[in-house]
Amino acid sequence: MNNSTYLFTRRIGAKRDDKVLEIGSLNVNGTIRDNFPTASEYVGIDIREGKCVDVVMFAEDLPKHYKAGYFDMVLSCNTMEHIEHWKEALAASWEVLRMGGRMCIVTPTAEKKRHNHPWDYWRWTLGDYKKIFKDQGILKAEEVKPAGIGVLIEKRTDTLFLDIEPFKVK
Repeated sequence: MNNSTYLFTRRIGAKRDDKVLEIGSLNVNGTIRDNFPTASEYVGIDIREGKCVDVVMFAEDLPKHYKAGYFDMVLSCNTMEHIEHWKEALAASWEVLRMGGRMCIVTPTAEKKRHNHPWDYWRWTLGDYKKIFKDQGILKAEEVKPAGIGVLIEKRTDTLFLDIEPFKVK
């Protein structure tokens, strides 16, 4: 995680008593967890055990473990590009987010070189996110330097438009 991602998530924060889910919570080079001190519950998931990981699982399996609408906020910072089946992971994350809840996604742009940890598959643009979340409330959509983008979305419907093809990292 870079300092810009940390600052982006710090600006959005959680509302008091929010239930927060962080996808890709393994603390490799920093954590965003302390940006959400007022959360009533904070669950960090990752595919491996380690520091800041509360539950080891794939994001695609979230609905098997949490009921629809359970979380008030879902965070995915510098993680979605590492998920081969990103559409299923995003759809599952959206399912466990309550109506009116917020999702924060930070991902690298095409300018960022491959960084396998353990894999690196995808790059999106702000335009991609605007298409995916076109029926939602896009609260923020901005560059997160260096070579990243961040979006903050309010869930207004269950609909996501996942018929886009992000840039495949080579």
